[in-house]
Amino acid sequence: MMKRCLLIIMLVTFWFSNSKGQINPQSSPYLADGSYTVVSDSDMTAISVPLLIYRPQNQGNYPVFMFQLGANSVGSSVINRHTYDLFMKHIASYGFVVIVIDDSQAGFPNGGSFTAAHDWFKSEVSNQSHWLSSYADPTTLIIGGHSNGGVNASALLVNRPTEISGIVFMDSYPSGGIFGLGAHNVSNYAGKVLTMAAGENDPTSNKEGWDKFSSSSCKTYVNIDGLDHGGFGDYVLASQPVGSIGRADATATIRHFLVSWMLSEFKNDDEAANNLTNTSNQPNTVAEFENNCGIFTSLNNYSNYEEFKVYPIPANALLNISAKDEIESISLFDLQGKLIKTAIGNLNSIDISELNKGIYILQVTTNFSIFSKKVIKD
Repeated sequence: MMKRCLLIIMLVTFWFSNSKGQINPQSSPYLADGSYTVVSDSDMTAISVPLLIYRPQNQGNYPVFMFQLGANSVGSSVINRHTYDLFMKHIASYGFVVIVIDDSQAGFPNGGSFTAAHDWFKSEVSNQSHWLSSYADPTTLIIGGHSNGGVNASALLVNRPTEISGIVFMDSYPSGGIFGLGAHNVSNYAGKVLTMAAGENDPTSNKEGWDKFSSSSCKTYVNIDGLDHGGFGDYVLASQPVGSIGRADATATIRHFLVSWMLSEFKNDDEAANNLTNTSNQPNTVAEFENNCGIFTSLNNYSNYEEFKVYPIPANALLNISAKDEIESISLFDLQGKLIKTAIGNLNSIDISELNKGIYILQVTTNFSIFSKKVIKD
């Protein structure tokens, strides 16, 4: 009974921390650009700051990533709209529309530029004469930023939580306000969160900010060993170094986690999910990793991913499961975590013919482990 209770508790939430991954960052499958040819659009002047946009050349229904720059210090201009091209153009090559908010000014993080950019996006994506309507998926908007840009992203998220699918923090976190005034309360946000912390800067604050997302059903934290604040952008500033990791490994590591997270969470890419969470597939620059997205959970060996097979996907009748160990139960949840169906016993399939079409979370419990996977009912 105690084991059964433990397994039930772990069904939706997974915690994992490791000291080192196992591949050289330069061996990441996401180091090279993706398969989409990327084009850029002229900077827009529809709002108070320009917008630089990268998108796949061919029309589609692509998720959207809206990103704000980090802030320049007084008198500095080293951070500009192209500072983050090594990540923004890269993401676009994997099938995303990327909107870069060219605002590098410091100041109170009220998300003003983010709000204006979001308003512009909503207006133009619904305008059939604008190219966005033929490229962008208005239902999947991820926001984020580096440093001050990430703080401003969280301000938009607080104001419009149901319109934001996910948020990315690059060495950043929600604002704590001034003596608590103006703090960003993200505790009710149920969307997806990725925090990438610079291990040589201030990972504690990054982690504390990540912990504030107490209602998120899918959040990922990675602390990158040897990375400093400047590793997230292609600029030279003595006060914001790349870190001992060096530029090449910094770029490779960030690309690995940014792309694998984007693909697994917003394109349902199982290979990317495995590359995101499986220790043996992570760069050896990882100092700490946590994930509760239900992609994979195990009480024993975390590398047992290949010991489970689920087929066919999509399915319209029987969903078949094979596992190394005896299956004790099979459960299906909706994306909000509500239990839809469960079967107990030595099983190798579950009937989903009566379910509505859509995406579900399959949970398979054996006497040693729990496996979770997104499945599609056709």
